[in-house]
Amino acid sequence: EAMKPLMAEGADEGDKRAARVALWLCLDSGLRLLHPFMPFVTEELWQRLPKAGSEMEGVRSIMLAPYPRAVPEWEDAAAEEAVAAVQAAAGAVRSLRAGYNLPNKVRPALLLHCKGDKVAALAKQGAAMVATLSLSDSCEVVTDGAAIPKGCGVAIVDESVTAHVVLVGHIDAAKEMASLTKKLEALAGQLETLEKKMVGDDYASKVPEAVRKTEADKKRRLEGEREACQKAIGEFKGML
Repeated sequence: EAMKPLMAEGADEGDKRAARVALWLCLDSGLRLLHPFMPFVTEELWQRLPKAGSEMEGVRSIMLAPYPRAVPEWEDAAAEEAVAAVQAAAGAVRSLRAGYNLPNKVRPALLLHCKGDKVAALAKQGAAMVATLSLSDSCEVVTDGAAIPKGCGVAIVDESVTAHVVLVGHIDAAKEMASLTKKLEALAGQLETLEKKMVGDDYASKVPEAVRKTEADKKRRLEGEREACQKAIGEFKGML
């Protein structure tokens, strides 16, 4: 998925070749790793991989191919950190999209607010990949002091990065508010029932500890959902 922009028409041919080689290495190594556990499927797929010019050229079967080994020269802690940051940002945005029921064809703009120049520099390196993986039209990296547009959905990536998805024009704010208000009323009813049960005089003495723990966890979950609903309603009000 992340390779799609690299393979687009007009993209740099060197980047395209590097992407193809990386994909081939992943497929070849992955199939050889899986072969002892899934021999027939991996053999069938491996036979379809091009092998001209590679170390696998002339090898007739995956059974005769050497088992993959670690290549210390390929270890890159900085690259792993960058990819982990991209995955975290894209995952947070996709979760936010799911919460607003945005279809895949809707591609809103995305802003990543970063605390500190180092974090911002890392985010800029992966901005294009974040946009691709999060189904965003664009990904702009901003720092403290930058103006954030009104009508954004907010997702906390980590303590240093916050994602702002521009929702204006992509959702019906009034409809979403009505739906969230109904959900808020339902949550209030569930919490009221649970709290009445938990404050009873004989609750601690008669209810098993495991049940009390389960109900305490449920109460925290419901309170978290209520807080999220209230926050979302406030955001939608800003879009009206």
